[in-house]
Amino acid sequence: YIHKSLLAGTNLNLLRNFSQHQLRLMNENAQTTAMMYATLLNTTISTLISNDEKVESGQEREHISKNPEFQGGLNFHGAMKSFWLGHYERCRYHCEKGITSSDVKQIKSVMMTFYNGISCFHSGKKYKSNRKLQSTVRNAIKVMRERREESPWNYGNKLNLLEAESYSFNGGRDEMAIISYT
Repeated sequence: YIHKSLLAGTNLNLLRNFSQHQLRLMNENAQTTAMMYATLLNTTISTLISNDEKVESGQEREHISKNPEFQGGLNFHGAMKSFWLGHYERCRYHCEKGITSSDVKQIKSVMMTFYNGISCFHSGKKYKSNRKLQSTVRNAIKVMRERREESPWNYGNKLNLLEAESYSFNGGRDEMAIISYT
């Protein structure tokens, strides 16, 4: 619930309160695996609220990173936090590490595809000369087009944003980019 609410744009302070409540309950019932993921969610939410990457403790991260089943989650949360904090190269690193073609149907992979695509535009001059970055953007646009049928509001807006950025970056007039986005 918390994970999907985070992706849907629910109020972060409410989510943090709910997340901390769930963590207390899990701690009382000694649910270690669930607690690790809830801790990861809680630190991501706290990072997004404070806009500071120093929120998470190294001990929590080390404990979670030792568990192989959490690698996808670590990459997803790393990409989200990096994008939010403006660390676009690091965001792309987490995305490329976390996306595999076999799990693009999962929402976290779709979101990492979006973050990866939109982060490419923050590479400035590198974007125009780097075929890999351009290919990443084209792939993100393709995935958002495919997913738009499932949720026109969510994926349609992401698609419009990617297309507008692409149009603007590739020499389109700003007015045309805005029309593409609306």
